[in-house]
Amino acid sequence: MPTSTISSASRTISNHSNCYLSRSCLSGPSSSTDHIEVSIIRISNSILNLHTTTNESTLSANIVSLSALHIRDIQNSILILGTVDGSIMLHNLTNCVVVAGCHQFRMHNSTFIDAYLDITSNPIIESCDQVRFGMYPSELKTITGQEPLVTRNHTEFPFLPQDFSHIRATPSPNWRTLEQDELIRDWRLSETNYSVQLERALPRPQI
Repeated sequence: MPTSTISSASRTISNHSNCYLSRSCLSGPSSSTDHIEVSIIRISNSILNLHTTTNESTLSANIVSLSALHIRDIQNSILILGTVDGSIMLHNLTNCVVVAGCHQFRMHNSTFIDAYLDITSNPIIESCDQVRFGMYPSELKTITGQEPLVTRNHTEFPFLPQDFSHIRATPSPNWRTLEQDELIRDWRLSETNYSVQLERALPRPQI
C-alpha cells in the first residue's frame, strides 16, 4: 500500500517595524510543502496576523500548516498566530498580545504579555513577569471557522500556567488571568487601522 509523505520547510519573518503583516508572508517558492516551521524575529510596533484568509493573494500560504513557531525579540506588537500543530517557543517579548492555538506554549524572559490561548497542555513561563492569560477569543474562531482544540466548561479555566521561576506551593506573582473588563472585545484587524488597534490592545500604553 502506498504511503503519503509530508514535506516540510522553514520560513523566517524578521526585521519589521510599524507595519501590518498577513499570512501572505508565509508564501514560498515550493507549492508542495505541507508543513512549515516559522521563525519570527525582531518585530516592533506591528501586527502579525497569520490567520487563514480567502484572499486570492494568500492562497499558497493558506495551503501549508504551521508545525512550530520560534519567536524572539518582539516589542509593542500583536501576534495573531492561529493554530499551530506543535509547539510555540517565545523569548524576549515586551508589551505584546499573543493569540494562539497550540499543543505546547513556552515563554522565557518576557514582560507585560497578554496571552490568549487554546491549548492542550499547561503553558510554561520562565523568567517572566506581568503576564496575563485568557482564552482564545471566540470572535476570531468564528471569523476563520477554526475548531477549538480544547472543549471546556465555561465556568472553568481549562489550563493552569506553570512558572518555572516560582517552584513553590504559593501562587506565582508573575502571572494571573485576565479579568472580564481587561479582555479585548474588538478583534477587527486591518492594515488601515493597525496603529489604532495597537494603542487600544497592548497591555502597557506606549509612551
